[in-house]
Amino acid sequence: NDMKMFYVLVLGLVLAGCGGEGSPTAAKPVEAAQLCPGSMGITAEKLFSNMDAGLKATNAPVNILDKSVTPNECGYQVQMVTGFGAVFIQLNPQQEVLSLGAGYDNSSNLADNTRNLFAVIQTVVSTNGTAKLGETEIGKTLFSAAADTVLAAKESGSASKDLTYGGNLYTVTVEGKTVAMLTRKQF
Repeated sequence: NDMKMFYVLVLGLVLAGCGGEGSPTAAKPVEAAQLCPGSMGITAEKLFSNMDAGLKATNAPVNILDKSVTPNECGYQVQMVTGFGAVFIQLNPQQEVLSLGAGYDNSSNLADNTRNLFAVIQTVVSTNGTAKLGETEIGKTLFSAAADTVLAAKESGSASKDLTYGGNLYTVTVEGKTVAMLTRKQF
């Protein structure tokens, strides 16, 4: 049941990144297309290659436990349950990445939490290539933002931080035990 809530929260973040939550099927196709973020300039194939190489380079889990692809108003929603948490990818019909979200649930094991956080950051920075998260400005910035957001959430139960880099918007959110990151083209 906790895992179901985790996936609902991360999926909600991804949908919010597409322009809004709710039922887009009621919108006219032109209106729905306007809600979809622009292409991030990377194909799904290249993103998966970057993710695999980056996660392996940082010794993060690369196993995919479950995967589904669902058509939607923007193109496709790819959902993956991984060894570190969950990954959600929004694609247009041409298989270009529109948004990328990843997240995990904190546990009482600090080593697992740290490993999972690094894997989430590495996944999100995969839109920029295969460099290890600590070797890139955005990777270091996301790590700092995640640390700040986790600390802020300890007091209030939830916190969120937005930042921009290279024409993309990044959101780091902590809700209860769930830590999630999302990136998409800046509108």
